[in-house]
Amino acid sequence: MSRFFKRIINIIKEGLKGIWVHRSMGLASIISTFATLFVIGIIIIISVTVNNIAKEIEGKVDEVEIFIENGTTDVDKLAIETKINEFNGELTYKYRSSEEALNMMKETWGEDAALLDGITSDGLLPASFVISLKDINQADDFVSYIKEQKGVDDVKYYKDLIDQANKISYYVQIIGAIIVLVLMVVSLFIISNTIKLTVFSRREEIFVMRYVGANNNYIRIPFMIEGLFFGVVGSLLAFLAVYYGYNFVYNYFNAQISDSLSIVSMIQPILFRNALLNIFTALGAGIGVLGSIFSIRKYLRV
Repeated sequence: MSRFFKRIINIIKEGLKGIWVHRSMGLASIISTFATLFVIGIIIIISVTVNNIAKEIEGKVDEVEIFIENGTTDVDKLAIETKINEFNGELTYKYRSSEEALNMMKETWGEDAALLDGITSDGLLPASFVISLKDINQADDFVSYIKEQKGVDDVKYYKDLIDQANKISYYVQIIGAIIVLVLMVVSLFIISNTIKLTVFSRREEIFVMRYVGANNNYIRIPFMIEGLFFGVVGSLLAFLAVYYGYNFVYNYFNAQISDSLSIVSMIQPILFRNALLNIFTALGAGIGVLGSIFSIRKYLRV
């Protein structure tokens, strides 16, 4: 058992020694991993942010507003309300009077609300029913169901905005996934060739080790340790650059975005920090180890 552990220790020592001896080539591997994962990180953040914006838009503009014609009698308003309740779908609704609509407009205008002083709601803003559907996919059916009802002047629903946001989110994720895959292959190729130069410079040493009876693992694992180290270092540097870069952008712009466009907000960096770190570390380690395996296998063929 002690002999086995000694072999393990020797293999690890060879790997650590290789890290120092081949640090110049290792630097190229680190830079390659860093550049690849940095771009991948940006793509991930863009994809997650766009998807979050799409979900926020869907959650905040998913109301259907039924505008009532001016002069509609209370009986017809009651008929509209009855038809709303009879819809085959789970929903909640509220009645918004002309006065309430005017007050909401004043709140929206903020400091400019004084321009509306003296204006009455009569004939300016129609009363309406505001509908919140549990399943937003039923919105089209509901609009078709209610728009022909007597007393209904118009039905407003931000379908185009929601559809466009979801479409953009979908394409961003698909394109992002393709770019990430291509970058990983390119990075694997670069690291593999970088390590291959190291292997080539040590080919005589490897042949001697094979000649004296060293098995494949004894030769392969030190290179894998080198690749693992360089890959992880590159991934950690990329994580720090992406995370703190996004954190800076978040702190600088989030307040302005929230004030001027309250419908969307940026994701807090802390919410994806651990996930991003785990993804980067796994990718960096995987790229480094696989690059080493591909580089050394030529010299391990029997």
